[in-house]
Amino acid sequence: MSKNRRSIKRKVRRLKSKYLFFKSSLDEMNDLLPEYDLEWNRDRISILKAFSSTEKNAEDSHVHAEESLSKCKVRPASEQEKESKSEKLEDEKIESLKRQDAPGWAKDLYKQIAKKTHPDILDGDDSLLAGVFQRAAAIMQKGDYSELVDLCIDLDISINSSSDKIASILYDRIKGIKAEIVKIEGNPAWVWGESFGLPDLRLQIAKALLKDNGVDSPGDIEIADLIFQIEN
Repeated sequence: MSKNRRSIKRKVRRLKSKYLFFKSSLDEMNDLLPEYDLEWNRDRISILKAFSSTEKNAEDSHVHAEESLSKCKVRPASEQEKESKSEKLEDEKIESLKRQDAPGWAKDLYKQIAKKTHPDILDGDDSLLAGVFQRAAAIMQKGDYSELVDLCIDLDISINSSSDKIASILYDRIKGIKAEIVKIEGNPAWVWGESFGLPDLRLQIAKALLKDNGVDSPGDIEIADLIFQIEN
């Protein structure tokens, strides 16, 4: 094995480990977020009601937009069917060419996936894995081979490849996951939920909430007392 190929394999292994770490973190955050949303909405209302001089309407206002309809000329059904069949044949030709032109790394990953999920191997014992095989086959037809990397990771298949393309795919996946994590971390519900038991931080959040809603902020002691009551 050449020095360059070994270096790329090492990079792929490291990127896969990073991907799994960040994906696990994102999955945990997504599991917690609905609970934090409920908590934030409940506590936010409690804080605003406690210090608002006038009661505000709590109901959400809904804006109903009228649907716009565009007129279109309807062609005869026979003409549409002929065109549909022609397009289908053309699509099948393109998909066949894509399967033939698939890069070596994609073919290798597809074969590894097939070894674990092909219906002939499963013998009807696992419909879930059979569905994964169908998805892998669709990916090969579609030509979006990067999704094969995701399937391999989900199936815990070793990606023992020296392809720079796989390293690039993993890098992009990690970048995307990090962006999602940053977005969640900026969500007020997440900040409030994660600040449980941190009175100084919750005090600052509550003061910002009151200010943003045009409510005159009382003293820190009064707000801190309410936060204590909320948490207990």
